[in-house]
Amino acid sequence: RFERFERTVKKCLNPYFGNLGKDFVSINTIDIEDWIVWRKRKGKQSTVSTKHIKHGDWIEGSKVATGTLNYELQMLRMVYDYARKKELILPAQIPEIKSLREDQRGKRRPHITKPEWDKISNYLRHHYIKEIPPNLGNLAPVYEFYRNLHRELWILLWETGARVGELSHLKWGDIEERMVKVEDGSKVPRLVLHLNGKVGPRHCVAQPSCKVVFERWKAFCQEKGLTTDDGDFVFRHPPFTNHKGKAGKPIGTTNQSFQAVLRRLDLLPPKGQRESTKHKMGLCVYSLRHGAITRDLVKGMSITVLHKNVGVTIPTLTKFYDHAIPTDFIDEVTRFDSYGTDERYLAAEED
Repeated sequence: RFERFERTVKKCLNPYFGNLGKDFVSINTIDIEDWIVWRKRKGKQSTVSTKHIKHGDWIEGSKVATGTLNYELQMLRMVYDYARKKELILPAQIPEIKSLREDQRGKRRPHITKPEWDKISNYLRHHYIKEIPPNLGNLAPVYEFYRNLHRELWILLWETGARVGELSHLKWGDIEERMVKVEDGSKVPRLVLHLNGKVGPRHCVAQPSCKVVFERWKAFCQEKGLTTDDGDFVFRHPPFTNHKGKAGKPIGTTNQSFQAVLRRLDLLPPKGQRESTKHKMGLCVYSLRHGAITRDLVKGMSITVLHKNVGVTIPTLTKFYDHAIPTDFIDEVTRFDSYGTDERYLAAEED
C-alpha cells in the first residue's frame, strides 16, 4: 500500500500542514481536527484522468467517505510511529489521533444480483468487444486490449468473490492447478489463487469455469506480444498503453468502465440523474464481490468455508456481504412442512 501512503502524505498532509508552517513535531491535536475539516471540504480525489480532470485532482463538490478519512489518519499515525522508532520524536510529542465514528448502516454496499449478472455477462460475452467506438485510429488496439481485460477481470471477480485489488495484483505464478477427485472418483482440475491484498496472503479456490477464462486471457496476451511468465502481473497495462508511465504495471481501478456498462444496460441511471432506487445507489465494480458472496450463500455453501475463501471473518460476512432474503431460500424453508399440504394441493389439482 505504499502508493496510497505516498499519495496521502503528498496530497493530503504536506500541503495543509506545510501552509501552516508546521512540521510533524509541532502538530497538535487541534491542528489535526482542523485538518479533518479542511479534508472534508476537499472531497474525493480522482482515480482516473479524463478531459476535464487529471488523476489525483480534487473532485469539486464530492463527499469524502468517513472510511477514507480514517485510512488517511492511519497514514499519519504511521509517520509518527516511524519517527518514534527512529528516535526522531519523543512519545510525549505525538498528538492524539482519533478515528472518526462511522455510521455502519451506510457501509453496506449494494450488490449485483444473479439476474443482473446474467444480463451483464451476456453483454460482456457477446457485445462488449464488438461495440468499440469507430474511427479510433491508432487507439483501436488499445481499446480492444482494455475491453478484453475488463471482460475477463469482471468475470473472474464474479466467479471468485475476490477483492478487486487482490486480482489486479495477481501474477501468473500465483495460479496453482490441482487435480481433485469428484463424487464419481474421477479427477478434474481446480485452480487455487494465491492472493495478497488487504488482509495479507491467502488462498482462494476459484470456480471451475475460471480455468477457461484464464486460458483465454493468456492466449490473448500472448497474441498481443505480452509475456505470461510467473513474475508477470495477469492484469497489467500493455507496452502500447495510452496511460503514461503505466506500461507493465498492474491495472488500477476499472470502476468507471464498469459503471458505463451498467448504464448501457439500464442498471444505473444516466449520468446527472439521481439514483431512483436505494439498490442502485453506489453500485460499482466492488458490488460483484458482494453479489458473488450472496450467490454462494443462496446456493448453500457453508459459511465456514465461504468466509475463509473470500477472506473475511464470519461476523463481517454476515453483517456486510450477506444480501440474501428469505425468499431466496423458499424451498429450504418450506421443505419441512409436516401437514402434507403440498400433497393435498397436488391431488386437488389433478382432480
